[in-house]
Amino acid sequence: MKRTLLLIAVLFLNTLMAQEKTKTENRLTAAVLDFKIISGITTAEVTALTSKFRSSLIQTKKYDVLERGQMESILKEQDFSLSDNCNSAECAVQVGQLLAAEKMITGDIGKIGSTYTVTVRIIDVSTGKIEDTQSSEYRGDTDGLIKTFDLLAQKLTGVYRSKATLWYIMGGTALAGGAAAAVLLLSGSKGSASATIGNPPGTPLIP
Repeated sequence: MKRTLLLIAVLFLNTLMAQEKTKTENRLTAAVLDFKIISGITTAEVTALTSKFRSSLIQTKKYDVLERGQMESILKEQDFSLSDNCNSAECAVQVGQLLAAEKMITGDIGKIGSTYTVTVRIIDVSTGKIEDTQSSEYRGDTDGLIKTFDLLAQKLTGVYRSKATLWYIMGGTALAGGAAAAVLLLSGSKGSASATIGNPPGTPLIP
């Protein structure tokens, strides 16, 4: 029985590692332009919030996302300077070509009263077409926008985060994700030799 469990654990680990490697190798490169200010927010705030959205996008692991410093360095070599007006699809495509990025992401943010409206869009550099647009409204303090950007990044990529990526069902006991499950299996935890792998039930969660 223990040898069977060990074999299952090794197979699980090998499969997970192979899948993760394939996903990483197949990722497209994406870059995020600073969001355009519509109203009611400062340049410093929108710079910080764009950085937060970039971080949320990285967490989805859908794309290899260029950091702002990388973008500025590459564009400087091309004698190109980003401006506050570079928010159109045409400008985004031009920047994307210089950055050798497949996808460009632009956005805008405005505030009326205490309500913020945020819109983000993803543009395919090769075609110049807007592939998807997502919008969200938030009422409250500026720092509350953080979770809004987490959700927008997930909606734009179609990649939702949950508390555990995979659950392993062994003898009726659910083991949370990857290495943790493998450790329990390798330690000889009691359970049936059969195993079921699947996603845990419930609504996707914001990180």
